[in-house]
Amino acid sequence: MKTTRYFEEQVRRKRPYIEPVWCAAVIAAPLRRDVQPDGRVRF
Repeated sequence: MKTTRYFEEQVRRKRPYIEPVWCAAVIAAPLRRDVQPDGRVRF
């Protein structure tokens, strides 16, 4: 799974318990998907 530098350096560093397979599962089958005004996508 491709991730951003921010995710690897900030999010994963602060929350080492987050497993990459969890993120992939959410992206594959999200409960909700929102596009923010700046173009980013929330799952």
